[in-house]
Amino acid sequence: MKQNQRTAGLTLIELLVIIAVIAVFAAMIQIPRPGDKAIARRISCSNNLKQIGSAFRIWAVDHKDTYPQSVSTTSGGAMEAILAGNVAAVFQVMSNELKTPKILNCPTDEKRIQATTFDRSDLSIGKSGGTFFGGNTNLSYFVGVDAKDTSIDMFLSGDDNFLVNDVPTKSSVVSLTTNTPVAWGNTRHEKQGNIVRTDGSVEYLSSSALRKALSNTGLETNRLAMP
Repeated sequence: MKQNQRTAGLTLIELLVIIAVIAVFAAMIQIPRPGDKAIARRISCSNNLKQIGSAFRIWAVDHKDTYPQSVSTTSGGAMEAILAGNVAAVFQVMSNELKTPKILNCPTDEKRIQATTFDRSDLSIGKSGGTFFGGNTNLSYFVGVDAKDTSIDMFLSGDDNFLVNDVPTKSSVVSLTTNTPVAWGNTRHEKQGNIVRTDGSVEYLSSSALRKALSNTGLETNRLAMP
């Protein structure tokens, strides 16, 4: 008897259908999801603070294990400057350790201007278009005024979008007790934020986790210098 047989290969229509399905899946993979950009910015901010934490620790090794905010300006630190409101001075004295001021700007901070150099000579002819790190307007992060490497739970630096009693903090040294109603503002990271501790570790905290972390620093009052 004659047996009907079907060719094992794909027909042209079947092949076209498979190609179309693959194309649809590829397009779906490439379409950015709503939260992807926010996550990327948060990770970038976290990486900034990791580098900042490393710079603090390297600087301290050469200054008797003390951070620049606790070293007088007469000895190469920034203690008097930070208490006068010049938070950027802390990072200016660490310019060699930081290498670039670009990392001092959170990618979600729309108020500050990202600087590209610590050296004014870089803005000379042939290197135009850069921005000099000149002050708090180029800085997105606070500095823990009393931070010491003797306690790994202290706040060394972090996002400065704090609210106290639902009011944004201004450029000043803010004193936060364990009972202070502090929270993250909604200008960055969807009402959350990054902090770096004195051991160099970076944490992404909600407002409730922020309050808990502040109560566990070992200080009755945490002084944070806001740029």
